[in-house]
Amino acid sequence: GDAAKGDAIFTTSCDSCHAYRGIGHALGPDLATFRTKPAGDFLIAILDPNAAIEPKYIAYNVDTKDDRALTGLVVDETATGFTLAQANGVKDKLLRSDVKALRPSPLSLMPEGIEAALPPQAMADLLAWLRSP
Repeated sequence: GDAAKGDAIFTTSCDSCHAYRGIGHALGPDLATFRTKPAGDFLIAILDPNAAIEPKYIAYNVDTKDDRALTGLVVDETATGFTLAQANGVKDKLLRSDVKALRPSPLSLMPEGIEAALPPQAMADLLAWLRSP
């Protein structure tokens, strides 16, 4: 892969949920902690995002009393409410009294099928950039 091309791929495919090297939004796991891992570990996480979901990244589906359906990570939880963090840095502050249902999702926030939008060379470029010093 060509690491010089990988940052543009990250910006178009990953930065709505991942922050890395000053680019993007810190919703998903910190990719800097994975930089030294083998490329295969990245591939597994990208190709099968539901294989292993860390407890702090469990997504929640929220139905509100005003008929909104939201999905995100529950953060800043209090006795009366919580913030639902979503892609692109969107955060909804919700009162528990305004929530009709709150359910953990069995799926990762990272969508399946990203590889369909990334030809093998683009995937290789992305992995090279993610793993470069």
